Amino acid sequence: MAIKTYPLLLVLDQSIEFIEDEKALLDATHLLDDASLKRVILVYPNDHCSNAQGAPVQCIDLKFLTELVQQYLIDEGQCCVSKIQLRNTQQAFDLLSLS
Repeated sequence: MAIKTYPLLLVLDQSIEFIEDEKALLDATHLLDDASLKRVILVYPNDHCSNAQGAPVQCIDLKFLTELVQQYLIDEGQCCVSKIQLRNTQQAFDLLSLS
């Protein structure tokens, strides 16, 4: 993968993963086949998005990003996450870096 900076969010289908460094990226992607890697969207704190090869792609909208973050936090055992409404991408990073 052509990753330039960390942290980033890795989005695949209906899941999201906070990636803080190259080791976390390798852990998150080592079982993915080529077809899955083609569906990966990498989200950066500066609101830019790319595919796994580093080419720019359209970013996911904040509503969908909010839903992914909420589900991630539920999976981590957090409660009352339905009140979370993201106003920007940086808020997703802030929330996921704490869990």
